Amino acid sequence: MDGGQEVSETLSVSFLLGSDGARGVVRKLLGLTFVGQTREADQMITGDIHLTGLDRKYWHVWGDPSTIQVGLRPAPIKNDDTVFTFQIFGKQVDHSRLMSNPNEVVDIFRTVTERIDLVYGDIIWFSEFRPTARMVHKFGEGRVFVIGDAAHVHSPTGGQGLNSSIQDAFNLSWKLALVLKNHVLPPKSLSLLDSYTFERLPVISEMLSQTTALLNQTLQAKEGDIKPWARGGVLKQLGVNYRGSPIVLDERTTEDIKGSPYSNEDGRICAGDRSPDAPGLVNSSGKQTRLFDIFKPWLHTVLIFGDDLAPSVLRALRRYPEKTTQTFCIVPREASSSAQLHADAVLEDRGGHAYTGYAVDRARSTVIVVRPDGVIGAVVFGAEGTKQYFDGMFDA
Repeated sequence: MDGGQEVSETLSVSFLLGSDGARGVVRKLLGLTFVGQTREADQMITGDIHLTGLDRKYWHVWGDPSTIQVGLRPAPIKNDDTVFTFQIFGKQVDHSRLMSNPNEVVDIFRTVTERIDLVYGDIIWFSEFRPTARMVHKFGEGRVFVIGDAAHVHSPTGGQGLNSSIQDAFNLSWKLALVLKNHVLPPKSLSLLDSYTFERLPVISEMLSQTTALLNQTLQAKEGDIKPWARGGVLKQLGVNYRGSPIVLDERTTEDIKGSPYSNEDGRICAGDRSPDAPGLVNSSGKQTRLFDIFKPWLHTVLIFGDDLAPSVLRALRRYPEKTTQTFCIVPREASSSAQLHADAVLEDRGGHAYTGYAVDRARSTVIVVRPDGVIGAVVFGAEGTKQYFDGMFDA
């Protein structure tokens, strides 16, 4: 805007990322589908209200979705502990009446809660909300991509939205950075960027299934039923994985182990899984560290388990662009290594968490490659496997 007038601007860019939300124009201009449903029958009214007399440690719920259910959740407003976010939904809610008369909101809370001790203040804002579950059929076209709500929307049940959107951005950004730095060129760069859709599409599809199932449980619950509020470990998203991705390599697990893209509860640790932490590592100076402090979002991290592999793997890595990898030799407790002068560091696995967490057999030396987004890119047994993975990633 310029002086209150809309002004058009033209930009020339190498790539465009559409993070402009569910109603954004990027997805529409790309012609991507947005398949799913908007559940008009399950609409609710939500907003913020000033309220005193209610414990702020909990989310409070009264009523029954089969008739009318109301909820109050403490809103994290700085320097104001009177603000609560409210929800009103159920088969007997008169939405048009409530939306046209804010006083009806307070009346319905008094009726359903039967709490005469609560003191209601002003309603800060309120609006209608309709549960929606939709997603694109692919996450980009050519040099244009969509992320976050521009690519998928879903019910807030389960609290999966923010993390899912950040994972979209992380999955794409490190790949895009390699392309922009000319570390990978066409046609290989096209395959690398296409893996964004390949890896994220099944994850988001499962996320929509999980959140929709939780929504159904919530709407079908009777008063006093706490089952819809139970949250299993899968919703922590620590099991989100890209097993079977065309850009990961696993020489240790050769059978089909893709399973669920949202959970890797089969007890295995494979290429495409989230990299586990390993505390209790000690460097040559005696300082303790852990893998989560070592991983960098702009570097591939190569973990060499086995001193015999270090020379050949380190030589193989010299052919790839500088400042794209870092290498650490992981040795068992009280073991030594001759790779100190060539690796970034030799780390003694004093707590045993690295060998155990990555399921490395001490009798067989192994190389684990961790991608910039914290996902295991490769599980291989030597320099050839290491080169095979990175040859698919870089133009050497």
